[in-house]
Amino acid sequence: MNKLKISVVIPTYNAEKTLRDCLKSVLDQTIKNYEIIIVDNNSTDKTKDVIIEFQEKDARVKYAFETKKGRGAARNAGIKIADGDIIAMVDADCIVPSDWLQKIIRPIINENESIVMGGEKNLIKNYWALNIQNANSQFLKRNTYDQYIYLLDTKNFAIRADLIRKLMFDSDLGNFEDLDFSVRLKNIALIRFCPNIEVIHKHKSSFKEVVKLNFDRAYWTYKIYKKHSSSKIIKKEPMFESISIVNFLSFPFWVMLQLITKPIT
Repeated sequence: MNKLKISVVIPTYNAEKTLRDCLKSVLDQTIKNYEIIIVDNNSTDKTKDVIIEFQEKDARVKYAFETKKGRGAARNAGIKIADGDIIAMVDADCIVPSDWLQKIIRPIINENESIVMGGEKNLIKNYWALNIQNANSQFLKRNTYDQYIYLLDTKNFAIRADLIRKLMFDSDLGNFEDLDFSVRLKNIALIRFCPNIEVIHKHKSSFKEVVKLNFDRAYWTYKIYKKHSSSKIIKKEPMFESISIVNFLSFPFWVMLQLITKPIT
């Protein structure tokens, strides 16, 4: 394990409120031979100042700036400069346990897996955040088979560098670049799912944030469906089983209804 190079890529946008705790946790790992590439995606707050603060303390921290807005573009920028044989990713609003990196790369090294995805725990204990966590957990259960999962969640995963460099992310997508990546990953590699490798995630925690999030997800799900509509792969993708204009428009309202009528107690 010590001979392999590991790169951790963290895309950021206006993350000054969460990035410091994220970096503290990523730097406090049980293994030490890794680099951290933080990609600033046109932040207008003090995100860069936080990154520089950590750079001055630890040479493993690298700063990158991506001018093209979008999480896919930011992830690609980090991938392009990463030196690692394995690339791990976590989001700037997450906190990882001290053994996160060791555990997330272990199946790739010891079990010849190509890509490994972990689970999540909720940070904020309010109504909206708890319901999002519950919805996410149910979604993961529905899409898990044996030890594998149909869809990639980019907030907590590791992948062979040669594979991710081959596929990259679609930099023209504003959201759900991981859904598009998952579609293109079909018939190439399986996603090993290890739900016990958990990161702590700061979910959206207000009605306004949840509404915006779900409208955004519905829009980009439909765009990705249209992108792949001529492909045979699309028929095997559970996210697109009920795609239609009516469902596209009504999906955010349906999600809100589920949150209201099936609250977390």
